[in-house]
Amino acid sequence: MGIDYNLIGERIKEARKNKGYTQEKLAEEIDVAVAYVSRLEKGFPINLKRIAQISQVLDISIEYLLSGTVPKSDNYLNKDFEEILERCSPEKLKLIYNIAKTIVNQPEEENMDEDIFEETNDKSQEKQIKKYNDLNGFRFVEKLKKKN
Repeated sequence: MGIDYNLIGERIKEARKNKGYTQEKLAEEIDVAVAYVSRLEKGFPINLKRIAQISQVLDISIEYLLSGTVPKSDNYLNKDFEEILERCSPEKLKLIYNIAKTIVNQPEEENMDEDIFEETNDKSQEKQIKKYNDLNGFRFVEKLKKKN
């Protein structure tokens, strides 16, 4: 997956406008020509130094400029979850729902370690559940079985 400079440019433009800056003002702040800012906003490649400068001047995260996500917000994963759920069969949706419900209803001290479930494809789902079971003495699956 390559870097989409067009999207980065669109995010810069949006953030610049939200801050109330003109291209001239942003160019002045980061000490470049106005034409350079214009090219960036149209998808011209940008280096990390400039991304860092723009992020600081416009008060937005580098993560947002590069990926469109804001990890500090509470709902930055919602879009990713939505895309995943759209690809699931009704049976998988029910399984995901039951797993999520079980996790949410656990007292905080019983919650699983954050590292246990990693980003994976569907084939490794059973492997991850087994890993969780092995690490936590089958509590999770037993609770899930009782609910079904």
